[in-house]
Amino acid sequence: MEKTPAIKSCLGLCIATERGRISEAVRLCLEAIEQDPKNPIHYLNLGKVYLKADRKADCLDALRKGL
Repeated sequence: MEKTPAIKSCLGLCIATERGRISEAVRLCLEAIEQDPKNPIHYLNLGKVYLKADRKADCLDALRKGL
């Protein structure tokens, strides 16, 4: 399967939520944002990953950038 930005972003959120692998999840979400910076869903998913890691300041920053 081709790893499109949407797949990377959703996979990152899933990995953080289900497996707790935050570093890998952040990396995937940031790659998605780098490849498709105009899609707000990537920022939302990154924010959720940061929230899962209890990094509230980073979460808010990601959500603001997505707006």
